[in-house]
Amino acid sequence: MDDAHSSIVAKPTDIESQYIIGVFHNTPFTFGQNGINGLHYEALADNLRWNRLSRKKYTSLLISCVNSFIKGINSKSK
Repeated sequence: MDDAHSSIVAKPTDIESQYIIGVFHNTPFTFGQNGINGLHYEALADNLRWNRLSRKKYTSLLISCVNSFIKGINSKSK
C-alpha cells in the first residue's frame, strides 16, 4: 500500500480524484443533535467552483461520500 494511513486501498493518483478528496476535506460539515448531518452546501459549491469542478457533476458524488463517511462513523460508535 502506498498510503500509510490506509489498510484497504492506495491513495488515488489521478488529478480528478485528488481534487475531489481536497474538496471533501476542505468543506465544513453541518452538525445536528446526532452529530454530523452532511456537508455545508454553500461552502461545497464554493469549493467546487474554486477548484474548477462542475457543481452539477460533483455535488451528488460528494454528498454520497459524506453519507458513507457518516455511516462509517455511526457504525464505529455502536
